Amino acid sequence: MTEEHVHDDAADGTVPPADLPQPSQSVPVEQPMAPPSPPPAPEPVKKGGKKKVVLGVLGLLVILVAAAAFTLDVEIGDPTPGATYPYMTTYNAWFPDGEPVTVGNVRMMVLSYDNELILDVNGNREKLIVGDEKEVAEHHASMKVFGVTLLSTDFKMLMKYRGLVEGKENFFLSVKTSRQVPEFVVGLLLPKEIQAQPA
Repeated sequence: MTEEHVHDDAADGTVPPADLPQPSQSVPVEQPMAPPSPPPAPEPVKKGGKKKVVLGVLGLLVILVAAAAFTLDVEIGDPTPGATYPYMTTYNAWFPDGEPVTVGNVRMMVLSYDNELILDVNGNREKLIVGDEKEVAEHHASMKVFGVTLLSTDFKMLMKYRGLVEGKENFFLSVKTSRQVPEFVVGLLLPKEIQAQPA
């Protein structure tokens, strides 16, 4: 029998080099990077969204107008000395017969008697017949919304008596102002008891 010679490295004192890859270790393999995903496509603008925005803005405007109406205040005071009245708005107006009304801070009442009219302005009574004209004292009016003065003007009224119509006293009413103001603002000076139509 032949004796096999087995080489023992450990016995020789020789160690295999460390830089040689060990057969049991796995080398990591670099994986190819996936391409970046494309950004998501923008969503189409919905028509319903635009309608909601428009309705929201309109709703806000309605709320502001309502709030302004609730805070609307017209203050009446003494006229500005030397005021002139180049602007005029006219109305066909019906005053309740025998019922007091207040225009600004002027208390008025009209009462028909036969073919005459008794006009009471702040306790001062005067008789009128059809065609007679009466000037009501001058005043200053300030319109405020949310406590802020938006408009102020001096004004006076001229009332021309036209007669009794369906139980109410009919006048041609002229409202003269020191500055030009919208017709609806002039209408705010008249109480709801007076039916007035622009003439």
